[in-house]
Amino acid sequence: MTSGPVIAMELLADNGVAKWRELLGPTDSEQARKDVPGSIRALFGKDKSLNAAHGSDSCTSAERVCVSFMWV
Repeated sequence: MTSGPVIAMELLADNGVAKWRELLGPTDSEQARKDVPGSIRALFGKDKSLNAAHGSDSCTSAERVCVSFMWV
């Protein structure tokens, strides 16, 4: 999931998952540049794999990712 330095964040907000994913833009950076040019992935991503940032699609998924990183 990572290819360089990582910055972990804890987002505390109503509908935080949806808000973060909106800021990220589409997973495919090329699509993000077409549809949401100001999004994080449009600005900093290269393609579907090197798309600059991760955003879980649910709280359950986020918890699973956090637990897996705690053991790395």
